[in-house]
Amino acid sequence: MKQDDLGSQLRQSIWKELSHLGKLARVAQARTDMIRASSYERRKVCGKTGCRCRQGRLHREMVVAVRVGRSERLVSSRGFKGGRLLELASNWRQFRGARSQMVRTFQRLIEVFDQLGQHRQISPTKLGIGEQSR
Repeated sequence: MKQDDLGSQLRQSIWKELSHLGKLARVAQARTDMIRASSYERRKVCGKTGCRCRQGRLHREMVVAVRVGRSERLVSSRGFKGGRLLELASNWRQFRGARSQMVRTFQRLIEVFDQLGQHRQISPTKLGIGEQSR
């Protein structure tokens, strides 16, 4: 690979990473509310005699785990606020995912930037510096 080709590829990589950062920034700029919570499916036995859950076909429901003070509260998604909590928890997950991607993108950007700096650096001997005159 020619020297100019490598420099061109590195510069293109920088623009690609910057473009990706712009897309991630749009997630941060969105005006969506969020709550620091996690959602998951819970399976349980209801306790009624003769219910299907007694034969191993457990009842399934989505719950949202929300930290309130020092304790964690589970809220069923079927309740009054459950659907909204699922949406808010999803917004939180999306925001945190974008943040993680942003960190990795910045790391790649710095690596490419350093590679470009190394690529563009010339030896002092090419300028006649450090050569011993005889």
